[in-house]
Amino acid sequence: MNWKTTLVLGFFVGVLAMFWLDRRPAQEQSLDKTDLAPLENIRATHLRKIEIVKGNQIVKLERSSENEAWSLPGKWPTRTSEVNKIVDLLLGIRSRFTPIKEKVLNNPELIIKLAWQKPNSQTLENITLEFEADSATDSENKFSLPTFLRIPEKNLVLRLGPGLVASLDHPADFFQQRRLFQGERLVATSKEGSLSSSQKNEKLLAKSVSVNFDIEGKQTSFNLVNNADDWQLANPVGKDNLDPKARDAFLGAIPDLWAEKFVTQDLAKAGLAKPERTLLVTRNDGSTITLLIGNVSSTKTSKKIRPPVPGTPPGMPPQEETIIQEMRFAKILDNDQIFEINGDGLKNIFVSVDQIRDPMLARINAADAIKCEIQQGSTSLSLVKKEGRWKIESPVQADADPEKVNELLTKLSTLEARGADIIDNPKLADFALEKPENKITITLEEETKPLAKDKVPEKKTRSVTYFLGKKDAKAKKLYVAVDGFPRVNFVEEVVATLAARPAMAYRGKRILDLATTDINAINIKTKSSDISFSKAPEGKWVILNPKGVEIDDPKVSQLANSLSTFEVAEFLEELPTKEDLVSKYGLDKPIVTLEIGLADAKKPLKKMIIGKPLAPKPGFFARLNTEGPVFVIGNDLVASLQKETLSYLPQDFWKLLSNEITTVKINRPAGEFSLERGEAGWKISAPFTATPFAEKMEELAKEFVSPKADSFVALDSKEDAKFGFDKPFLQLTVTDKDKKEKTLLLGKIVSEEAGTRYARLKDKAPIAIVNSAFVKAVDVDALDLLDPLVMKQDPSKIKSFKIESSTNNINIIREGETWKVNEPKAGAFNAEPEAVFSLQSLWFNLRADGFSAYGPKAEVATFGLDKPSTKIDIKLSNEMGKEESKTLEIGTEVKGKSGSKYARFKGEPAVFNLPAATILILERTYLAYVPREILKLKSDDVESMTRTGIPGELEINRKNEVWSLSKPKVEIADDRTLND
Repeated sequence: MNWKTTLVLGFFVGVLAMFWLDRRPAQEQSLDKTDLAPLENIRATHLRKIEIVKGNQIVKLERSSENEAWSLPGKWPTRTSEVNKIVDLLLGIRSRFTPIKEKVLNNPELIIKLAWQKPNSQTLENITLEFEADSATDSENKFSLPTFLRIPEKNLVLRLGPGLVASLDHPADFFQQRRLFQGERLVATSKEGSLSSSQKNEKLLAKSVSVNFDIEGKQTSFNLVNNADDWQLANPVGKDNLDPKARDAFLGAIPDLWAEKFVTQDLAKAGLAKPERTLLVTRNDGSTITLLIGNVSSTKTSKKIRPPVPGTPPGMPPQEETIIQEMRFAKILDNDQIFEINGDGLKNIFVSVDQIRDPMLARINAADAIKCEIQQGSTSLSLVKKEGRWKIESPVQADADPEKVNELLTKLSTLEARGADIIDNPKLADFALEKPENKITITLEEETKPLAKDKVPEKKTRSVTYFLGKKDAKAKKLYVAVDGFPRVNFVEEVVATLAARPAMAYRGKRILDLATTDINAINIKTKSSDISFSKAPEGKWVILNPKGVEIDDPKVSQLANSLSTFEVAEFLEELPTKEDLVSKYGLDKPIVTLEIGLADAKKPLKKMIIGKPLAPKPGFFARLNTEGPVFVIGNDLVASLQKETLSYLPQDFWKLLSNEITTVKINRPAGEFSLERGEAGWKISAPFTATPFAEKMEELAKEFVSPKADSFVALDSKEDAKFGFDKPFLQLTVTDKDKKEKTLLLGKIVSEEAGTRYARLKDKAPIAIVNSAFVKAVDVDALDLLDPLVMKQDPSKIKSFKIESSTNNINIIREGETWKVNEPKAGAFNAEPEAVFSLQSLWFNLRADGFSAYGPKAEVATFGLDKPSTKIDIKLSNEMGKEESKTLEIGTEVKGKSGSKYARFKGEPAVFNLPAATILILERTYLAYVPREILKLKSDDVESMTRTGIPGELEINRKNEVWSLSKPKVEIADDRTLND
């Protein structure tokens, strides 16, 4: 390479270097950062005015302080998010390129003027921003061309990214908030997790609201203020609470007001020259916006199907409802734009003071109360809730009756006054409320935040004081004021009655206040007995006095439970005199003295004495120890404490399961029998062997597995003859699997009418009374347990009967579907079907009326069965199809039962009694089987009938299916009568 070439190349390198230095990124040059970021030192909170100019379009945004919301001219609210985007975009302008000092923007597309105020400064500073997009040639993409910004105050031009002008260029309605008032979204704060029916999704976010309206000449105005999210009425009646439903509807309706459509209309025609309704809202930033509401602009009618009312019968047609939507003219004060709003929600905003104020004197929940203080002149009562239980704190310390406390709290929580019963701006002296002597103060602990999982709810404490004034005896009402609120309320006087109750009236009725497990010992002294119970280490109750007596643990446990939970019927006197204790209450000589020992040995005994009865009213006077108030306890408790030792004895003589018993023996003067339990079940083992009838055995077993006493009459039986135990009426003995015997003796009858008897265990002393049902069940013989069904045979299997007696010798034989009778004198003939059927049916269910003997030792001659009066041989086919026979022998008549006779099946051990009705069928003569049908004709075959004799001659003929009389005279006969 020669020197000329080298020189040319060096020249070009120098030119390129100069160009690169001019175009390199600004951060590589030493420049003031405000040259590249002209709004670096301005914060969003400093801005007060933004003016965006594009041609003839001018958009102005302004605010007077950093806490105030941006607004359009005429205080029109803006869309906060859209304004903030513009602010962030402007304050974030930063160039990466060296400022261009010699470039001039001849015709800027967009001009933005900003005014800001530095902290602690009273003056506004201004800056102008001129924007112009670089022009594009036909070959260039205009979306990638830079934007240039000129700041006249600095005489600088910055190169910025593409599309900036488009991002800043918006008309005024882009920033315009159609929603007129700001709201906040509601969060469910109830335990149920839902909003009330009066609440909408949002409520007004503001400091105060003033409402003024004049409808039909009636001027109404009121002002609501927001005190820490607790909205209250401020005027015209002074401070007052708001009705929750009306408040929620009011605060939900205001954010629901929107500028639905902008219109052009004359102020007077729109009703806005002198508007009937005005709504002034003071925002949280202190700025105000006043909405003027005028005439109806238009109405729209629509129909919808109304959902059925709960409880409507099914099938009812759906109800159609007409909806009228009313639109009204409106405008913002100091803003010329007229627009339409939906008037549906106005009914919840423009309401009377009586509608929006709370009729309740105070909103309290009885469950939130933790303290109640009652002042009645010089007397005071303090009730405190500790660990969920109400207690009297003063003037005495005792448990309180939660029902009485809640009665007062509930009444206070429901006190309300409306209309004329509310006195505004009162002279307190006129109602004895200037210096009230009587007052009730309720302290509440309430949750302040929504319930959240795994979090303990935050709580706050507040107090509500009710001042009780004078009464109006005629109206039965009372004047009451609530501390902090000027109004006086004329309410029911019952609250004064409840407040005037003495401390004793609030005492807890569970005077002992024990759990059943707290009680370890019970001693009951009466005029006739002294009984002591103690709980053994294993938890079972035993009796200490009298000794050696077994008691029923559940009965003593029931007594302990009654003592732990019993409630006083009434408190009578807090500090009784000695004279009253003796003469009035009889507590110097108690009829019952009760002492209760506690499981916690460190705690003293509980003692209660019981005196005179509260005649003629039910109940008895009583007192704890020898101090405290006198109270009344119920008759039932006193009766349970006056029970004798016998009342605590176990009712069961023994208690076994059926499968735990191996043998049972019943011994009576008439004889004894035994039962044994085997693998197949119970069987009679003596005096004969047989299987008892299951149903009867089950009835007997119910009694002997767990025999019970109805009551007891004595702890010992030194005089056995007195109760009939020297010669027992019956002995019931059971033996269990361990071969232990238990024997129950039944003695004399206690009551012939009731059928009760004395009873006791053979080896134990207490004497009891058992009921007639038990006596009847066990007073049985082995024969009583046999199955009364002595034969059960399918009648279709019977082939023949042979009946032999001194007067009968009949053979009845089945031949196909017909039965034939053969009798020596009468010969053979077809049997009467009904007679044979009744004979057959007996064997299907042949039941004995009782048993008289059983087994090989039975003396059959005693029953006339050695020479039976009647024998009946039955031949039948068994299940295998083979023929077999059985012979029933009938003996003499059962004594005392007319027509009933002894019987047995030949070769079988049982002698049983057959009832008279059965004997009548079995001993019928052959004549009972003679057919009853004399003449057998088909009615259709009869053509004529003739009758002669005393009634007179009668002749009837049928011709062509029609009957007619020939004699005594010719006439048409009644076909129906003759056919029948």
